[in-house]
Amino acid sequence: MQQQQQQQQTGRPTEHKASYRKTTLAKPEPYDGNKKKFRNFFESLQLHFGANPEYFRIEVNKINFALSYMTSGAAAALRTEWVERKMLADKRTDIEEIEQLESWAHFESMLKDHFQDVFEEERSKYKIMYLKQGALTAQEYFVKFEATRRHTGYNVKGNEQFLITLIRNNINALLIKQIIYSGNIPETYTEWKTRIITNDQLWQDQAENKRMMKGMASGSSGSGNWGPNGRYQGEGASEKKAETVEDKKDGTGTTYGGAGQRMEVDKAKYQAEGRCFKYGEKGHRAQDHKEGGSAAAKPKFNLQAMLEGMMKEEQDKLLKDF
Repeated sequence: MQQQQQQQQTGRPTEHKASYRKTTLAKPEPYDGNKKKFRNFFESLQLHFGANPEYFRIEVNKINFALSYMTSGAAAALRTEWVERKMLADKRTDIEEIEQLESWAHFESMLKDHFQDVFEEERSKYKIMYLKQGALTAQEYFVKFEATRRHTGYNVKGNEQFLITLIRNNINALLIKQIIYSGNIPETYTEWKTRIITNDQLWQDQAENKRMMKGMASGSSGSGNWGPNGRYQGEGASEKKAETVEDKKDGTGTTYGGAGQRMEVDKAKYQAEGRCFKYGEKGHRAQDHKEGGSAAAKPKFNLQAMLEGMMKEEQDKLLKDF
């Protein structure tokens, strides 16, 4: 009944209401009228419209949704202008003006007139002409190529031969020659794209296998080896392992390291016993030896130390001679 009364008052048919259903899509970024950001803003709107088709079937809901994110700058100014026009049209019951302001086609045209970058298409057309594969894989190249193509306005159906010419000129020459010399030359853009990506992936796999074989050969010669995780460890792995030999200590306090390492002694123990740190003998000190690796100097004569090492009979005999 309420819908019938509204239709009688305005002279326009009313649409059934639909509730907004929440989605996992990220909300559109607040838009300030920057022309460089317009494409992203508009594409975000389209994604939300597609995710809630029943709710956005009502064109006013589309307009209100877009206006809610036009929060600053030139975009906010346009929103204020639209709201004021709508309020004035409702007040005057200006059916023609109301219908225009509730039309998404009219609102979309107004948005593009104000914010669309008119030079973006021309820049994209120039960019796609010189978009080379270079060091990119074929898959990475086509991601960029397709994104640029959409901005140019070129479509596969209407510009197929031109697009084929572009990729044949800009994909790495050896890859294109391989496809042509195979004798089975693709005819459509989609076939060219599929063959290029497939052949490029085969090249990538072959190159990886060669690197692995080279690494295995190097590992067998002792310049490297393969780790337990299947990864090649590179040169010096066995040498590094030898350097990490754990030090061990015996009962005398002497510390033994890996091969080639000097032996360290328990200096406190030797000092208490009056023994040389270098040779472990009594009667002289380590500082009595010459430096620089030369032969050790003769130790000083120590009668007391010599007597301590003799039997009593030997001591008596030796002392008797003095």
